[in-house]
Amino acid sequence: MRNSLRKNLWLVLVFFLISVAVFLWLPYARFSTMRQFFLSLGQASSLVGYCLYMINFILSSRSKWLDNLFFGLNRTYLKHHLLGTSAFLLLLLHPIFIILSYLTVSIDSALFYVLPSIKNFPTLFGSVALLFTIILLVITLYVKIEYSRWKITHKFLGLGLLFATLHIMFIGSTLSLSLPLKIYFYLLAFAAFMSYIRWTLLGKFFMKKVSYRVFDVIKIGEHIRLILKPGKEKLEYYPGQFVFVEFPGKRILSESHPFSIASSPDASYIELGIKAVGTYTNKLASLNKDDKVLLDGPYGRFSYKYYRNKSLVWIAGGIGVVPFVAMAKNMPNNIKTTLFYSVKNPSEAFYLKELIEISKQNRNFQLILWESSKRGRFGARDIPNILPENGYFICGPEAMMKSLFKQLLSEGVPDRNIHTEEFSLM
Repeated sequence: MRNSLRKNLWLVLVFFLISVAVFLWLPYARFSTMRQFFLSLGQASSLVGYCLYMINFILSSRSKWLDNLFFGLNRTYLKHHLLGTSAFLLLLLHPIFIILSYLTVSIDSALFYVLPSIKNFPTLFGSVALLFTIILLVITLYVKIEYSRWKITHKFLGLGLLFATLHIMFIGSTLSLSLPLKIYFYLLAFAAFMSYIRWTLLGKFFMKKVSYRVFDVIKIGEHIRLILKPGKEKLEYYPGQFVFVEFPGKRILSESHPFSIASSPDASYIELGIKAVGTYTNKLASLNKDDKVLLDGPYGRFSYKYYRNKSLVWIAGGIGVVPFVAMAKNMPNNIKTTLFYSVKNPSEAFYLKELIEISKQNRNFQLILWESSKRGRFGARDIPNILPENGYFICGPEAMMKSLFKQLLSEGVPDRNIHTEEFSLM
């Protein structure tokens, strides 16, 4: 119950921040005439949309307090995506309602709003902000580009925030009439700009990173096991967590990327299990011993350490097995755990030997290899004796996680006992 409340605390906070803005605006809303009705709807959509827009900039920061608040940084990015889309749709409704309000006066008035000019620069600022947001949202949702290039395009969102803020400051609406509302919006805008500057523009200078060195690079087929040795400071983490990794001075590899940790926290090294599927990950094989590595983390709540289930069911798909390897190495002998490891064929089973060895040493750890080429896709129906009180951890392709999540819910498992690691979103 406690974990369920914590997972939804973000929704309460977002609702509160929006409610404050609406409460301060409501005394100035007018709905008596058709023009006032559409004008007020336009203001309301802008009000809520801009609040979400600013909150989204705060969520884009890679902060430990967000990791704690959202019960995992991966969940923070999920909410960031959801709130960003919601903000965009509301901001898109804003000019539509305003145009409708002008149409109740005359077509010329509406055209003056639709075709802003230098003489009407507050509206021009709003149009530019909306255009920036549309372009960047299309790139984010529909255009497949490399992660490094996507991060560069994301930096331009700050221009959208700047023009949106200028639009609100000079448009002469309710904000100019209500000093409390103006102060509230300026405080939110300040927090959004500070988050953007600190984490998006100057993140490399503000993030605390732990220095490691490459000890070994083991390439097995399309998989890479990256062994890292600590410098002066050793990173403390829970099994199942992930870190952001960068290799300074290595061009493409100097870009920060997230990877799950495969080693146990009590090991003298950190091991990352990686599947080489893109330009960045393929370049990892060219690393040399003693190359410098910077680690930012740990992040995530995908670990049995955060939950109190007496029995655990783990479901891994492909490279999604990595956080389970770390947990299996650190798992107490008194917790009954079953790992279903789904791969197309045994040759793709990364860490299979280690997991077999762990199952021999820990009598309460059971490993079941699922060959999908012979048995079909793994589903909740393939889990014997599904108990609602068990903890169910799922990590793998996004479609697999979503499907299994729904299946487990339909089997009576409460969502508080189902945990997923949406690594594909990062």
